[in-house]
Amino acid sequence: MLLSGEEIIGYAPALGLKAAGEFDESKDIVFFESVAEIGRTLLTPGMFAVYFPHDAHAPGISAGAACAVKKVVIKIRANLLLPGCACA
Repeated sequence: MLLSGEEIIGYAPALGLKAAGEFDESKDIVFFESVAEIGRTLLTPGMFAVYFPHDAHAPGISAGAACAVKKVVIKIRANLLLPGCACA
């Protein structure tokens, strides 16, 4: 959820993307090689976005002039939201 500033988040299906490195379990993150986004979400204060494990997403894209961004990020285990999901 965005508290202040503006941020664009690019996204694309993760299926078929090539990882640019190993998954970092301590940070719960993996980076992918450059990929064409299929969409972008513009967040302004009070808005939030939900991404699932099959959604590759790229936060931190400037929506114009550089500005400070404050946001809250909450991660929920996918198997709590998606019954039968074998996601870790």
